[in-house]
Amino acid sequence: MKTGRLGTWALVGTLCGMAGACGGDSHSGTTAIETDAGCPEGSERCPCYGNGTCDEGLTCASDLCVLLDGGAAGSSASSGVGGGSPAGVGGSTTAGAAGSSPIGLGGTTGSAGGSSGASGSGPVSSGGTTAGTAGTAGSNPAGTAGATAGTAGTAGASPTGTGGAPGGTAGTAGSGPVGTGGSVAAGGAGGGSAGSPPSCSSMSGDECGGEDCCGSLAVPGGWFAMGSGEGTGCSGSPQAGSNCTTTLDTCLDSTTTWGCPTGTWLDLGGDDQHAQAGADEVPEHAVRVTEFELDRFEVTVARMRRFVESYDQASLLSALDAGAGTHPLISGTAWQSSWDTRLPDDRAALEAALLCDATTQTWSATAGANETYPINCVSWYLAYAFCAWDGGRLPTEAEWELAAAGGDENRLYPWGDTAPSSSLANYSDTDNSTFVDVFAKPDGAGRWEHEGLAGSVWEWTLDLHDDAWYGGDGNDCDDCANVAGDGARVMRGGDFQYNAQQLRAAERFAGSSGSYWLGSGIRCARD
Repeated sequence: MKTGRLGTWALVGTLCGMAGACGGDSHSGTTAIETDAGCPEGSERCPCYGNGTCDEGLTCASDLCVLLDGGAAGSSASSGVGGGSPAGVGGSTTAGAAGSSPIGLGGTTGSAGGSSGASGSGPVSSGGTTAGTAGTAGSNPAGTAGATAGTAGTAGASPTGTGGAPGGTAGTAGSGPVGTGGSVAAGGAGGGSAGSPPSCSSMSGDECGGEDCCGSLAVPGGWFAMGSGEGTGCSGSPQAGSNCTTTLDTCLDSTTTWGCPTGTWLDLGGDDQHAQAGADEVPEHAVRVTEFELDRFEVTVARMRRFVESYDQASLLSALDAGAGTHPLISGTAWQSSWDTRLPDDRAALEAALLCDATTQTWSATAGANETYPINCVSWYLAYAFCAWDGGRLPTEAEWELAAAGGDENRLYPWGDTAPSSSLANYSDTDNSTFVDVFAKPDGAGRWEHEGLAGSVWEWTLDLHDDAWYGGDGNDCDDCANVAGDGARVMRGGDFQYNAQQLRAAERFAGSSGSYWLGSGIRCARD
C-alpha cells in the first residue's frame, strides 16, 4: 500500500464504501474513490484538511479524521471496519458514551456500544485478523430522578392581620452528573418568617414580664368533663378502656370523674365539685375539643392601641364579611351583617367607648404607664372584631374551660385546687383593681402556662348564654358552640371586683353583648 496522499485516498475510499461513514449517504466501493466529493475532507474517516485539521469533534490521525473520544453521547459507535490490507486488520470500535441528562431528570440509559467490526478483506489464506470487538455498552444506567424539589419559603408577616405574603415557590430539582439524580434544590425565598400579630407590631417581644404580649400557647385537644361536678356515683368501678353504655353524662367514683362518650370508660379528671356552683354549670358532661392555641395573656392596652390607631370601620367590616374571626370547625360563627352597627363609626367613637368608667378604665389617649394592663370596657362585638383583625378569633366556652380546667385534670381553678390568694389572682380579696399587669400573677397560670385566666377581667367567649345549654344541645358536644341567634354572651374567669367563687374554671357569667362594661376584657384563640 502506498503511504503517500493518493494511496491514503484509495484506502479511505474503500473504508467509505464499506461503512458509509464519510458523510452523506453510503457509497459503493466502486464510486467512493473516484474524487474527494465522495469522502469530503474533514469528515469522519475521511482525509484531513490540508492544514492537518478536521471538523469539530474530530482529530487528524495518520491523515484521517477520527473521533476524539469515541462514540457520540448517548448513541452507538459505528461498527468497526475490516482491515483494508491483505492482513485484514480488524477494525476497532469504541463504545458509545452515556447520554446526557437535562436538569432535574436522571440521565437516560446509555445506548449500546459499537457493533462488531466487519471481517477483514484479505485472502482466505491470510484472512484479516479478528474483526473489531463489539463496543462496550454505555455504562450509564438510567439516571434516577432528581431528588424532591425544595420546600416552599415560609410565609411572611403581614401588617394587615390577614396572613403573610405567600412563600416562594418550590425550587426545581437540581441537575446532577449523568446517571445520578439531581440534588435537592433550595426552596424559593418566601415573604419572610412568620411574625407577630398586628397588635404587637413594632414591639420588642418582651414587654410582658420578659415575654411576648402576643404569644399564644397550644392547648391539646381531647375529651374532658365540662361543668361543675355533681357527685353522681358510678355503678361498679370504672376502668379506663373497659366497655360501657355510650352516654355524654358523667359520674364520680371517689375523686375521679368518668365518662362514656365513645363506648369505653374515659378518665375525665378529678372532682371539681363546689358548694356554690350555679344551676347553669350542671350537669357535668363529656366534651371533646380539637387542639387550638390560646393567647398567653389577656389583651393589653398597648395591643388595643394599635387596633385603635388603624381603625377604619369600612375596611374592618370588609374583612369580617370575608370570614375573618370565624371558627374553622363550627358553622354559624361568622360575623353577621346585622351586627355592623354595633361597631363604632370611627376612631373617635371607639376611643370614647373605651372610656366607660373614670375610676377603672385602663384606656388612655396617649401611651403611658397603662400599656401592660388589661384593656377593659369592651363589648362582645368589639372583642370579636379585635381578635379577627389580629388574625385570631374568640374561643368557644368549651375551649376556654378546657384550658382553665387543665383538660382531664379537671381542676377547680386554673392552677389547681388550692384556694385563691394574692400570688395567684387579682380579685376582690387581693388587688381589687384593673391597674395590674397581665403578667403579675405567674403562680396562677394554668396547666399550659396561660396567665390571668382567673380574676383581672372577665373574658368574652363565642357562645350565647343559656342556662339549659348543658342539659340540652350542649350535652352532645364535639367541637360545638351555642351560636344560634343573638343576645347575652358567655364570659369566663371572673374579674378584679368578684370573689373567689367566680374564679373557678366552671364559672359562667351572662354578659350584655353590646355593653362597654368596666369588667369586660379579651383573650383571643388561634388555629
